[in-house]
Amino acid sequence: MIFTERVILGLDASTSLADANYDGKINMQDVTQLELIILGRESVLTFIDSADRIVTVNKPVKRVVILSPDEYQVLRVLGADDKIVGITAEVERDWDWLIGEEIPLVGTRYNPEPDLVIGEGCTIETKLEGKIPGPMVALGFASIEILDDELPKLGYILSKQDVVEDYFSNFHDKYVNMIKARITALPDDERPKVYVG
Repeated sequence: MIFTERVILGLDASTSLADANYDGKINMQDVTQLELIILGRESVLTFIDSADRIVTVNKPVKRVVILSPDEYQVLRVLGADDKIVGITAEVERDWDWLIGEEIPLVGTRYNPEPDLVIGEGCTIETKLEGKIPGPMVALGFASIEILDDELPKLGYILSKQDVVEDYFSNFHDKYVNMIKARITALPDDERPKVYVG
C-alpha cells in the first residue's frame, strides 16, 4: 500500500504489482484494492494467471467447476472441495472412488459448461478461450515447480490463504526439505526413480 502511494506521488518507480486492479493506471483505486485484499474483504480479485492472462474473479467464490484431476486434488488439499459443483468426465474417471457424492458432470475437459472454470493454461488458451461464458482461471498443478506460484493464487481466489500457508509450512516444505536432505549426497545414478502418473 505504502509503495503504491509512493508510486502515485512519483517517489518510487512503478512495478506491475502496484497496479492492483490491472487497469493500466496506478491510482488510489489500487491503494483501496490492496487495503481490501489485506483485510480479506475484496469483492473482486484481479490477477495474472498461468496462461499470462489478466483475470478478474468475483468473491467470495461459492461454485467452482474443475476440468482435470490435478485441480480436484488441490481443492481437496485446501478443504475447498465443497465448492465443486461440476466436474468433467476426466475427473470422474480418476477420482470417482474418492468424491463420495454425486457431482454433476459438465462435459469434458475441452467442452465444459460452467460459471467459473479452473483449468490448465494450455486447455484454457487453446481449447476454451472465448467459448465459455463467465470467468476462466488458468492454473496448473501438475508440476511441483509451479505449485509455489499457483497455489497461493488459488488460496486468494477461494479465501483459503491460511490453509495455503499451513500446507506449505506444515506439509509441503517439511517433506520437500526432508527428501532433498536425504538425496543430496546421492549421485544421480543412485537416486530412487519415482513415477507419478
